[in-house]
Amino acid sequence: MNKKIQQYGIAVFATMAAVGTAVVLPEDTALKQHGTFSIKVMYHKEAVENATLSLIDLNTRKEEKLRTDAFGYGRVYSHRKGFKGDRYHSRPAGTYSVFTQKEGIPTKKIRFFLTEDGFTEKVIVIKDPQRKKLTTDETLIEGSWEEKAPMLVSKINASSNTVKDKIYVIGGWRKHYINSVEVYHPDRNRWERRSLLKYARDHHSSSVVSKKVYIIAGHNHDHEGGIGPIEIYDPKSDSSILGSPIPTRRYDHSASVVKKEIFVFGGRQAADSIEIYDTKTDTWRKGTTMPTKRTSHSSHVINRRIYLIGGRYGKKVLDSVEAYDPLRNKWTRKAPLPTPRYSHSGCVIDGRIYVFGGKGALTSVEVYDPNTNSWSQGKQLPAERYNTTCSTVEGKAYLLGGSGTWNKNDVYSPRQGTN
Repeated sequence: MNKKIQQYGIAVFATMAAVGTAVVLPEDTALKQHGTFSIKVMYHKEAVENATLSLIDLNTRKEEKLRTDAFGYGRVYSHRKGFKGDRYHSRPAGTYSVFTQKEGIPTKKIRFFLTEDGFTEKVIVIKDPQRKKLTTDETLIEGSWEEKAPMLVSKINASSNTVKDKIYVIGGWRKHYINSVEVYHPDRNRWERRSLLKYARDHHSSSVVSKKVYIIAGHNHDHEGGIGPIEIYDPKSDSSILGSPIPTRRYDHSASVVKKEIFVFGGRQAADSIEIYDTKTDTWRKGTTMPTKRTSHSSHVINRRIYLIGGRYGKKVLDSVEAYDPLRNKWTRKAPLPTPRYSHSGCVIDGRIYVFGGKGALTSVEVYDPNTNSWSQGKQLPAERYNTTCSTVEGKAYLLGGSGTWNKNDVYSPRQGTN
């Protein structure tokens, strides 16, 4: 059997939307609600083009053909108005099956169900059994998950930061771009609203320097190409001011702090660009070019080194991990992620980087130890998550919001164990 065959996977994205006031329909229509879904076919890290998909409504047994585009998304053959070439498809709620068909690839069947509430993503990845995870050690970082009080505002693509053992969640998106700040008190398991920011945004970054939160880039309806000015939020006064705009507008990037300077990495429209903000002088300078172009990644600081993890560029999902030493302006390639992913989140706890969920690894938790340059497995997420944000307080990771969960606040408490 061709090795490629064993690495194919299918990502099914499904979200339900009511179609207005309920009406009495003929019985043969069966359902009063429609769902919207998208199907994507992946070959390991890359999208599969020109795969034929057979979509079958298991309620009516009606079959329909789709074909994947250059990005791996199934597009409808039909010339019916509203469906021609569309990646997102509306169908009656219910159970569906999908068969993949392409020369040299065995038929693969999955089943998914459209529900009327929320957004769900199902990912099936057929892994190559010959692929060796040489960089994964035998340690299991055990732990436990606990659900805490949900956020006041449901959102995805927000950012979060810890200041004085409180977590500040900033911006995001849910049907509209958000300019709110809400703060979580872990000791009381309580949320409170704060003042509104000057800019609504998502896909931004936020970093803490001297107990102030520096909110950088991102986008909104008025700034699709990226927001320029930095917004500096002071939790003590619950107010914000604007700083110098970033030279290269971007979103879906990452940012990390070393010696009171903020290093901004990659992102859409600037995938290999580094720009550095000096919080003392409110000035920017250009950094070195990144060795790997990436968006939808994460970055984390341990011992003044910045670790860039995962992400994607174009159709390719990355397992790449690179460490940047800003004092010597030097890059070092590190052990790759066992599971490639993007739109994930991560936190540093006790000198290890915990990577949570993301597209391509929705319930996976993987843990990187820079001392041994190796990866371990953490306890799986209780639900599929991506587009989340993560902050730590007293050795616990708080995973907030994200697609499929919107306002959830799940807390991960790690503990060391062995298989």
